[in-house]
Amino acid sequence: MLVIAAAVSAMAWAEPPGGTSTPATKAAQPSATPDNAARKENPMDVLKSWAGEWDAEITFWFRPDAAPVTTKARLSAELVLDGKFLQQKMEGGDLGPGTAKWSSMSLIGYNPFSKEFECTRYSSTIPAMMPMRGAANGDEAKRLELSGAYPFMGGKATARDVIITEGPDVQRIESYMSFGGSPEFKGAEIVLKRRK
Repeated sequence: MLVIAAAVSAMAWAEPPGGTSTPATKAAQPSATPDNAARKENPMDVLKSWAGEWDAEITFWFRPDAAPVTTKARLSAELVLDGKFLQQKMEGGDLGPGTAKWSSMSLIGYNPFSKEFECTRYSSTIPAMMPMRGAANGDEAKRLELSGAYPFMGGKATARDVIITEGPDVQRIESYMSFGGSPEFKGAEIVLKRRK
């Protein structure tokens, strides 16, 4: 769901451990297929429930051995393109002394042909598009896992987001990443609370 991997990616490459880089890392509305009919919740209903204004509390780990950095952000999400996609925009605070504010954006939708959620993320921190996809785990999509790979800094980066809906007004997102074949590590955890 979220656009955090880009910020972590940029910081991971900017401050590699030991001086070497060991980096981190829904098109049409669903038809009335038996799969969708059997679900308690239409996949697009999941995206609709994510629309709105959210406050984000974020913890970053820019490298596997790094101390956590905490910050706050604001997420705005709205359905676009005739309600087929959810557009998310995040405006983040600074990430410590000497760092600039950051922003990110994503489009996420449900592809009824692949039966997967598909997402593309963009960030002010890196010039790479991050495609991700995955299926919901559970009838009401309380847990959604998206993953993908993209070229980055002459190598390959991977990202995996686990999105857990803890109620209509709370979500938790855990972002895992890997760079250049390095072991996957947890790069961020986001707690989203709906603005009242």
